[in-house]
Amino acid sequence: MTSTLSGSGTGPPDPAPAGPRAGTSPPRRVSRVVGALGPAVLVAAVALVCRLVPLLRGGGLFGLGSYDDGVHMAAALAWVHGATPYRDFLFLQPPGVLVALAPFATLGALTHEGLGFAAARLAWVAMGAANAVLVTRIARPLGAWPALLGGLFYAVWWPAVYVERTTMLEGLGNVTLLLALLALARADRVSSGHRSWSGWPLLAGLALGFGAGVKIWGVLAALLVAVWQLAPERRRRLPGLLAGFTAAGALVYLPFFVAAPRAMWHQVVTVQLGRSGEPSTVWHRLTLIGGLEPWRPAHPVLAGVVLLAVVALTLAAGVPTARLPVLLALAYGLLLFALTPNLFRQYPAVLAGPAALVVAAAAARLLGLRCRVPRRGRGPRAAAGVLLVVAVLALGLPGLGQRLGTRFPAAALAPVVRTLPGCLTSDEPTVLIELDQVGRTVERGCRVVVDYGGYAYDPPPALTVGPHGPRTPRQLRRIRDTAGWQADLRAYLATGSGAFHVRNRGSGPAAARSWAVWTSWPVLARHGDVVLRRPPR
Repeated sequence: MTSTLSGSGTGPPDPAPAGPRAGTSPPRRVSRVVGALGPAVLVAAVALVCRLVPLLRGGGLFGLGSYDDGVHMAAALAWVHGATPYRDFLFLQPPGVLVALAPFATLGALTHEGLGFAAARLAWVAMGAANAVLVTRIARPLGAWPALLGGLFYAVWWPAVYVERTTMLEGLGNVTLLLALLALARADRVSSGHRSWSGWPLLAGLALGFGAGVKIWGVLAALLVAVWQLAPERRRRLPGLLAGFTAAGALVYLPFFVAAPRAMWHQVVTVQLGRSGEPSTVWHRLTLIGGLEPWRPAHPVLAGVVLLAVVALTLAAGVPTARLPVLLALAYGLLLFALTPNLFRQYPAVLAGPAALVVAAAAARLLGLRCRVPRRGRGPRAAAGVLLVVAVLALGLPGLGQRLGTRFPAAALAPVVRTLPGCLTSDEPTVLIELDQVGRTVERGCRVVVDYGGYAYDPPPALTVGPHGPRTPRQLRRIRDTAGWQADLRAYLATGSGAFHVRNRGSGPAAARSWAVWTSWPVLARHGDVVLRRPPR
C-alpha cells in the first residue's frame, strides 16, 4: 500500500514511460506528445473558461469582488509600503497570502494598485487551471479516463471556481495540498523501485508547511498526511516530511510573529477559534459543501447528490492508493458540516482537491480500467468515459451563468479623489485599491484599516459590554446592529477627507439612525450607487 494515487489497485504499477523508438517518424512523435498533453490542455482550458467567465461577466478585473479578496490584497499593499501586519492593522488570517501577494503588491506600488490587483486575479485564475492539471497528473496512474474526469471535476466544481477567480485563501491552499500529494506520489516511485529523487517527502512537507501558513485549516491536512506516514512501509518518509513542514512554517510565520507576537497570536488563533456562528439549515450546508449553489437544488435532488457522494467515497476507498484523499475528504467534510460555526461560500473549496481525486479513483473502479487497457476492451469503456466526461462538464454549466462581483467606477471617481488632501477611508478595501489609495494611507500616517468587517469578530472591549452587562455570543453575532459599532464605524470614516460607506450597514433602529447620519454628510461625487462623501469637521 502506498500513500497517494500511484496505482489503481487493480493492476500492475504504471511502468516508466519509454522514449520513442529509434526510427520513429516525426509525425508519430508529435502524435504521442499531443496524446500526452491533450488531456492537460483540455482540463486547463475548461478551468480557465469556468473562472474567467463569471469574473468578467461580473465585477471584472478592476471591480469589487468577495470582500475577502480585497482584504488580502490591501493587507499585502500596506505591508510592502512599510506597515506591519497584526501590529499596525487588523488581519485575521495567517501571513502566507501576504507573501504570495507581495510581488503583485509591489507591482501595484510601482504602477497602480488596481493594476497589481488585476494581475493577482489573473494569477489566481491561472493557478486554478494549474490545480486542475495537477489533479490529472496525480491521478494519471489510474488511467487516462479517470485522470481526465478528476481534472475536469476540479475545473468545473463551483467552490473551486468561486475561490480561484480572485485572491481567496482556499485556492492557494489547494495548490499546496496538491503539490504535496504529487510529491508523495513521486516518493511512491522510489518505494516501488523506480529511479527517482529521494527528497520528495521534504518537498511535500514544504508545501504543507506553506499551506498551514495560508489558512489555519492547512494544519489539519498536514496532520492527516503525517499520520498516514506512520504505516511501516512509509515511516521513513516522516522525518523529511516533518522537516519540510517545520521549515516552511517557520519561514512564513516567524518574521511576522517576532514583529508582533501577542497581536498575531490573538488575531490568527484566539479570534479564529473563538468565532461564533449564525445558525444554518442542514440543507443549506449540504448545498454549499456539494458545490451546488448555482443549481439551487430541491431537497430530493440534494439527497440524491449526497448518495452519489457516498457511493464515490465507497468506490474510491476500494483503491488502496486513494485512501489518503478519501480520508482528507471525509475530515474536511466533517469539519464543514458539523464543526464550522460560519459556513461561508468559499469554505467548501478546501474539499476540491481531495474530492477530485476521489472522483478519479471512483471512476477507475467504475470503469474497471487498468493502467494498460487491452485494445479489444477500449470501445465500451471509452464510450462510458465519454458519457462521464459529458456529465462532469454539465456540472459546470450553471456556473457560467453567474456574475461574480460588481463593477466599480474608479475612472469616474479618480479625478475627484486626486483633489482631496489627507487620506481616503472606506469599509470596503477594494475601493481603496482601485483608487490607488492604500499606499497613500500608509505613507501619510493615517489609520490603516484593511478589514473593518473583521472588528465584528474582534470588537473593541467597550463594545463587548451592553447596557445589561457582557454581551452573549448571540448578541455579539449581531454587533454590527448596535449603536456603539455604528458610532465606531462613523468615527473611522470621519478620519478621512473623503469616505465611502459600502458595507456594514447593519439592521435595526440603531443602524438606521447611523445610516441617516451618514447620508447627511455632503456628497463629493456620485456614480450610480457609489457615493463619496465629505466627513464633517
